Amino acid sequence: MDYNIPQKSSFTSYGVFPVFLPEKILFTPEAAKVPEWFANLQANPNSLQEATIKNNILDELLLGNANSQFLQMGYGIKPRQEFLQNLQENVSRQNFIAKKIKQGFVPILGENFGGFQQVLSLIKRPSTPQPRLVVIEEYKTVSFLGNYGAGKTLKTFTMLPGEETTIAIRTYRESSSTQSRSENVVDSFSESSAKEMEKLLETENSSSSQDSTQKSKSANVGLSFPKIGLSGGTSASKSSQSVRQANTKSLNKALEKSVENSNSSRNVSVNTSSSITAKEGEEETITRRLKNVNQSCTLNVVFRQLLQEYITITYLDNIKVGFTNGHPEIDDIVPIEELDTLLKRYIEAKDIEEVRERLIFEYEKVMSSENGEKVFLAKIRKEDYDGNDASYYTKVKNLEDSYQVGENMTLKVAGVIQNVEKYTLRTDSLIADCVLGQGAALDCFSAKLQNSDSDKGILENEKTRIALQILESITDPVAKAEAFAKMFNPPKNV
Repeated sequence: MDYNIPQKSSFTSYGVFPVFLPEKILFTPEAAKVPEWFANLQANPNSLQEATIKNNILDELLLGNANSQFLQMGYGIKPRQEFLQNLQENVSRQNFIAKKIKQGFVPILGENFGGFQQVLSLIKRPSTPQPRLVVIEEYKTVSFLGNYGAGKTLKTFTMLPGEETTIAIRTYRESSSTQSRSENVVDSFSESSAKEMEKLLETENSSSSQDSTQKSKSANVGLSFPKIGLSGGTSASKSSQSVRQANTKSLNKALEKSVENSNSSRNVSVNTSSSITAKEGEEETITRRLKNVNQSCTLNVVFRQLLQEYITITYLDNIKVGFTNGHPEIDDIVPIEELDTLLKRYIEAKDIEEVRERLIFEYEKVMSSENGEKVFLAKIRKEDYDGNDASYYTKVKNLEDSYQVGENMTLKVAGVIQNVEKYTLRTDSLIADCVLGQGAALDCFSAKLQNSDSDKGILENEKTRIALQILESITDPVAKAEAFAKMFNPPKNV
């Protein structure tokens, strides 16, 4: 059996933080551009009415345009029909958004953790453009099945000799409210578990941000990229490795709390009752009929909850590079393969090589938490049609990192491992064990009667064995058939 198969509950998260450059590095004029309508609004605050803003947003969205001049879509996001309908019906929400836009905010449509719901966030525009380069790290968190075993004892009961009973098993999955509380992103990724994980990540990031602020000044990114769960700022004194460790630490703290919360709601009950109790869920209660076939001893049945271990690996899967100056309309995000194109657009020619070297230096080799440094980026050398250098960097082909579990099991992922955690989760399954009672429940006469019946069965078996040996010694088929009939189907006396 192959255990090197990720569970379906794997998910992706992102870390977004700026690339700090020396003051001597110059940006191109393109980097300082601002939306024309916003420049006019700054010059003449009365040049734009809130009603105009509101109508523009609705008209553009309902026509199917991804972006209006006032509302932006997050990276790779398209408005869903549910979001459009809610916005169209909520006039007060429209008025609020229009008011905030005029005050210098920009609404950005994104998705919550897991992509189950679209949310609108408001980001304050800077008074002057603040050009900067950012790196977007893409992390993947996958879970593999580990060991399993018996958990706490849920129910024990005793059956008398020859007794029959019916048991009913109720699990946490039968109640819709309990099932929601029992879900987590490790083994049951769902809308409810994603919402809880998002709240826990926000709490962890809030704590991390407060600690970071106390230690050193952090930089706010303000990029219209879906920063799912992880911090969007870092201090100039920190390397990408330290920020990466902080990101994965926050992620795994949130995972640990999510597992703890769900475990507390994973209750299974076993009732020795012949009737089925009422329930809220769609699943049927499991019922079983048990019988103690022993005639002289009691049978003790022990039910224990099955525990499943999950080995959860978070690894760096890919990176993107982006540019922002605080105005989402100007945001530009490209894969690492198009780094030079981005730099030529926003960095002065004389500084491009230094900026490229600074950025690549952090990612050419990435530290694995399990196997030391791993080569992450490779330079692909090529020339264009005119013979000019057209080399670019890309993620190493077939990049692989591994985690050893015991002597015979190796888990492999297509990236650089940043953290490995093991979580033990309660399941809705049971382990049953039977213990035979040591005391006999028969008197001497009944015990001898049972022994007599046992001896009778033994003699019958011996009689049959001898008859079969006799039949084997007969070679004539007709004679063998006649002997068989006499032995096993003798004529009945009338």
